[in-house]
Amino acid sequence: MTGTYREPESKKELYSLFNRENCEGAFVWLMRGQRRVTIPIEAMELNLHSETLYLVLEEDYVFEGETFIYIYHPFRKTISKARYIAHHEKHLSVLIPDSVRTLDTRIMPRFKFKPADEKFVTIRIESELMKNTSQELKCQLIDISQNGLAICVTHKNREYVKNSEVLELTHLGKIPLPKPIKIENVYMRPFSFKFRGRKVVANRAGFSLDAHLKKFVIAGFADQS
Repeated sequence: MTGTYREPESKKELYSLFNRENCEGAFVWLMRGQRRVTIPIEAMELNLHSETLYLVLEEDYVFEGETFIYIYHPFRKTISKARYIAHHEKHLSVLIPDSVRTLDTRIMPRFKFKPADEKFVTIRIESELMKNTSQELKCQLIDISQNGLAICVTHKNREYVKNSEVLELTHLGKIPLPKPIKIENVYMRPFSFKFRGRKVVANRAGFSLDAHLKKFVIAGFADQS
């Protein structure tokens, strides 16, 4: 593979990857013993409500007890693995793929951090669920670009963040921004990692920024030890 690959960041992005009118070059592949079998795809539709991906193949599907189906689509060179549900002739149903890798086509550079880097940002939230209407949360940073960021949100704060009337980025590390930047929650999903020898279970939350951060500000923050 060439280029950088990543996971979809939201159900909206997942929907766009699998609801394609043009399926030319797309196919499913299976391992039959030591032999790899590929079957071209004529059409596909992802139903988020039923959490099912429906595929129409160019030839009848022959089931031989496989648990997982692998799917390739040339749109952003997307590769996925999905659990088999059922089939009838050329029609194949699988669960929403739980493993998806797609080519990262974002233009703005993204800085990624490991838990050991101990990079933090501060966000301000306003929610009626809290005793104090306004509160600042210091959150571990997962990645950041000029127009977005991903942070670690504890289970305790998950609902506060999701139901906040106001969300603002106020600090990068200990440095306050000249002016708080409004942010919007794009996705929130379970997330776990190891930190100082123990497993931490929390949530990965992605946000878009209402105003772009300057390149030199992010680069300077990323370089700080």
